[in-house]
Amino acid sequence: QSLAAYPAVSRDLNFVVDEAVRWAALEAVVRKAAGAKLETLAFQELYRDAKRLGPGKKSLLLSAHFRDTEGTLTSQTVDEARDRIVAACRSELGAELRA
Repeated sequence: QSLAAYPAVSRDLNFVVDEAVRWAALEAVVRKAAGAKLETLAFQELYRDAKRLGPGKKSLLLSAHFRDTEGTLTSQTVDEARDRIVAACRSELGAELRA
């Protein structure tokens, strides 16, 4: 595979979800919502703290890397993909972005 001509753009997303939500479910929703420009998706961290997150909650941190083979991505394009991801995770899994 040849080196990419255009740079990747990354976004880290930290979701607070119910304890029952698994990484595989979150990953599937993110991949579906992200669109064709999602290059890689990586699990980064799991965090639990009932005082900060609430009882029965956990935080899942992920890194999403986007790239366009046709040109350089704009922040707006990547932010729109991020917004689709957040909306889908909220709708399908009850996830909220951690502040």
